[in-house]
Amino acid sequence: MMLYPRLPMTVASGIAESLRATSIERLREMSSCVHGAVIYAPTGGVRVEEDQITALRAELRAVASAAGYPDAKTDAAHRRFDGEAAALLHRNMNITAAEASRQEIWSFLSCVVFPDLVRWRFPGREDGTTAERFLGGARGVRNTLGRL
Repeated sequence: MMLYPRLPMTVASGIAESLRATSIERLREMSSCVHGAVIYAPTGGVRVEEDQITALRAELRAVASAAGYPDAKTDAAHRRFDGEAAALLHRNMNITAAEASRQEIWSFLSCVVFPDLVRWRFPGREDGTTAERFLGGARGVRNTLGRL
């Protein structure tokens, strides 16, 4: 099983606040597959390599594009993305349930790898996307990707 990078919540919170109102285009430019503050579980699998995260990013962006990203902001487009993204993540991540339950993994993916997809999927109101769409809220269930 794969061990994904975990972004400590103290770091993720600051990042999420800075991303909330940033444009989708700018977030796409800023996205990365690495971050200096990540940590990994000490045991239980093999660390996912940067090229695997890069491939996952390309595949998930292709799913989003097929659903109308970055232009379509309809409920139908978002539902299509949710269904196809859930299947892709389940099929490709090779992650244990215990690892998948870690909010820090989904925060890394949402804040660092896919912030543009978070803003597109949950654009929010005048003040932008809520931080919980990047972080997951109290139990992690509101993270854009982790909820899938």
